Amino acid sequence: MVSTVTIRKSCAQRGPLWTPIRGPDCLLIDNLGAVALHGPRFQLNKLNEDGHRQAQDYGFQAARAGKEGIERLFSGLRDRFLTSRGAWGPNHVYGRLSMWLAHETTEKVYDPLRDMMFDFTHRTFPVGPDDMMFGRHFPSRLVHSIYSASTQSGLYPDLLRRLFLKLEFYPTQHSGLSADRIMFPAAPAQRILDDLAGSLNFREVLETINIGRPQLDALHSAGILTPDIVHDLGEFQVRGFSRQNLDAFIDALRSGATPVQEISDQLMPIPDASRRACCKAAETVRLILDGRLTRKGLLTTGTGYMAILVDPEEIKPMVRRADHGGVSLRQAEKHLGVSTRVLTALIVNDYLPSREAINPGNRCAQRVVDLVDLDAFRSTYISLTELASKLRAYPGDLAPRLAAKGLQLAFPLDVIHASYYHRQDVSALKIGATNEA
Repeated sequence: MVSTVTIRKSCAQRGPLWTPIRGPDCLLIDNLGAVALHGPRFQLNKLNEDGHRQAQDYGFQAARAGKEGIERLFSGLRDRFLTSRGAWGPNHVYGRLSMWLAHETTEKVYDPLRDMMFDFTHRTFPVGPDDMMFGRHFPSRLVHSIYSASTQSGLYPDLLRRLFLKLEFYPTQHSGLSADRIMFPAAPAQRILDDLAGSLNFREVLETINIGRPQLDALHSAGILTPDIVHDLGEFQVRGFSRQNLDAFIDALRSGATPVQEISDQLMPIPDASRRACCKAAETVRLILDGRLTRKGLLTTGTGYMAILVDPEEIKPMVRRADHGGVSLRQAEKHLGVSTRVLTALIVNDYLPSREAINPGNRCAQRVVDLVDLDAFRSTYISLTELASKLRAYPGDLAPRLAAKGLQLAFPLDVIHASYYHRQDVSALKIGATNEA
């Protein structure tokens, strides 16, 4: 190992290959080596002779390699800083070295080292035009950290941490570092930050256009209000809405609306009118945007989306679906002249076909019976009540007489809870109004 005397003579008389390093006492080499070996908080006067010798030797080897060796030393300090805790700043990275160059010596011979530290910091740390080093402002921002990006844009650090990791702006192994130690190139990140900072998230949209979250979700799902910026992060999405597009949306809803003082049954907010018309709010909004609604009001005491008033009666015929072609169970009961209990038994036991359909008015699923099936049932079977009415007989007297004639029930009485016969069997008996059964 080169001795302290030799190092001092080399510094004072010949100088290393990095020629600007020339000093009578080699403090530069002492500080370079000490901060690299003992960390940024070392105190030179507390080093023993061996400590001095090791620091000078290490510093000499770095300085002798010129700019490449010095920057390699700086890179080691930067790597050490990334795994440490505490605030970020030149003093926490370079320690005594930066403090010495900034405050304890003004010799011009060390300006090349100051320039190297300034340039290295500019290229590898999250500094910008508002930051200074050695009394100089950095000319631009080349590197961002999660913290600096959050401070500049106003976006949540956790959001930016997930977003930039998903976009592979920094390696996965850095994801456990603190927000000021996760660093990435500023130029590509700045475009994303500008877009997100200039847009509105879902929560801000709610306040900006005065809309409820369920309504906004419905319009978003229907493709009416779509975000201008979307970043899929797997478990959730980062979405941003343009203020200009939101203003244009509200202007389109307000177009042609007549100012009104209060809400009424004839003019009410879009959510209420949609419920009254048994349709989705997105359908009502599409009718407005398509210019199909002629009766629109603008509540003078309201703002945004909830100030738009429409007539539910005008909406109803426009959103009514095509008729399903069947009759409801209540109508089927009247058609057959039976109770709910009997009709249910006929359907459940598959004696009367039925199907599920969507009610054209209220959009709800309902069970219906087709008229053709009702007519087929009536032409095939006849109830005891209907037969008794035709024969002008009392059902209680007619039933045992039919049984005595050998007429069998079409369905089990304990299952259907009503007496039904096959019409062809009844016709074969040739029962008339005056006949004795």
